[in-house]
Amino acid sequence: MQHQPALVLNTDGIPLRVISWKRAICLDILGKEIPEEGITVLKYYDDYVRSAGGLEIQIPAVGMTNRYINVSKKIPLTKHNLMVRDKGRCQYCYEKLSDSISTIDHVIPKRMYNRKADCHIWENVVIACRSCNIKKGGRTPGQAGMPLINKPYEPNAYNFWGFKKLPEWEEFLGYN
Repeated sequence: MQHQPALVLNTDGIPLRVISWKRAICLDILGKEIPEEGITVLKYYDDYVRSAGGLEIQIPAVGMTNRYINVSKKIPLTKHNLMVRDKGRCQYCYEKLSDSISTIDHVIPKRMYNRKADCHIWENVVIACRSCNIKKGGRTPGQAGMPLINKPYEPNAYNFWGFKKLPEWEEFLGYN
């Protein structure tokens, strides 16, 4: 039988990750046995599993960690993470790309910056196919007549990891 995963929130209510229903049950039990460990379940699904001993266990939908988990708020700027943000598509022609054939394009070219480090930021880089990157060259999209399909932005953990939106999670994620 297919069961839904569980959303795990940090103690401050910020989503941390999505875990399997089996892991959620284990962390729920752990949290009841050792209060500073595991999770406290905030909401359950209307779904149960039966243990080998015949016990019916309700499946957690949303849990909160029992202690604060210190996580980096910043997503590292890597080619792989750019591929995730840009959904693996060239931001000029929207061609679907693989990691091996994609390139990183600096929207405002590096040569226009005094310091090279200043240009390599989320808001100035996009994934591009080789032909679009070569065609654009050392020009801005406006100068090259190549408008961007999506404006580059720095993702946060919530929108970057793209949590699957289940109805049971609505009140915890703030969407309608």
